Amino acid sequence: VFLLPSQLLTLKVLRRPRESTSYIVVARPRYRPELALGERVQTGKSIGWADVDPGTDPGSSQPAHRRVDRQPGGVQGHLRRLVGLARVVDVEEKANLIARLLVGMTCGPPLVVLALDDSGGMVRRALRLTRGKAPPVEFLPIEADASERDTHDAAVMLRARGVRVLVTVGGDGTIRSAVESWPDARLVALAAGTNNAVATVHEPTVVGYATSLAAAGHVPDDAYDRLTTMVVHTDDSEPSTALVDVVGVRTHWTGARALWEPDDLVEAVVANARPESVGIASIATALGSIPPRHARYIRFGPGQPVRAIFGPGLVGEISVAEHHTVPGGTRIHLAGATRVVALDGERRLSRNDNAYVDVAPGAFLLSVSKTLAANSPTGGKNSSFGPRTGGHHD
Repeated sequence: VFLLPSQLLTLKVLRRPRESTSYIVVARPRYRPELALGERVQTGKSIGWADVDPGTDPGSSQPAHRRVDRQPGGVQGHLRRLVGLARVVDVEEKANLIARLLVGMTCGPPLVVLALDDSGGMVRRALRLTRGKAPPVEFLPIEADASERDTHDAAVMLRARGVRVLVTVGGDGTIRSAVESWPDARLVALAAGTNNAVATVHEPTVVGYATSLAAAGHVPDDAYDRLTTMVVHTDDSEPSTALVDVVGVRTHWTGARALWEPDDLVEAVVANARPESVGIASIATALGSIPPRHARYIRFGPGQPVRAIFGPGLVGEISVAEHHTVPGGTRIHLAGATRVVALDGERRLSRNDNAYVDVAPGAFLLSVSKTLAANSPTGGKNSSFGPRTGGHHD
């Protein structure tokens, strides 16, 4: 069990602690510099059933009352905040992002929003923050339980409803969950995760305006960038999808899921990486740009030293023994040294002798810049904030 620095993150307790619970220190919290690594620490039940507020000492008597967040990226995101400087995007901040997104949607053609009624109540909080300046919102009939299944179920239902644009608010794990259920979706991905290699880092109000234009069909086909997906096949599970990287790890356990020890890395297949990406994608782009509809295979080991940004606030060097670019349609068999396979930075699958990766075309990601350029007074057919067309779109 990890004792995590509460200044950097929201501490998650996944089961109710007893009167006194022991924790082993695996990294020194900044508010407890006197602790030694490996020391056993006793904490009372004041840690609570769910979260401790950021900035609150876990030994404090301040009660914890929020819901446990079991969304993908939770525990592994916290580990990145522990070993690096990844930011906390809490429920209130995500609600604010969604509120700005909804307000931006009112700038374009009329539309109707179909939304997952998430267990944290973020969309409902966002609606209150807009003070009535939001498009109509209809909640999907899904009993959310704060698991990855929520995203899968919502994507399936939205696809069946024939929506024109699928909007995700989260990190790469949220996007991956969505496209596993809707592989050729037209996506708007608003960044609210840890690494955000795929998600759009723009002002949410602007993203909302671009979304309304896309929902109305006011964008050319080239405003969407076709993503490359990596589909992982093993004998022990259903095929799984990755959007950024598939990484082979030499350890035998998933642990906290996050990849944070370079010595554990065996190999990687990387796609959709930008030069400004962090994580394994940063290593791939340091070796050269990856063409659209291609991926890069990397084998780690003695060879070329590469200095890269492994995560927010984490800079290091790793040695690359081999790398080459592969086109879509390529099948890559994983090395025998790989014991666990990580998808987009999260250890998820155990490897077997028949594990392989298929590089294939995937979902369509809306380019906010291209959308706005196509709808500018001089650059496209429609004026920004111009006359609205009749009818509503989803």
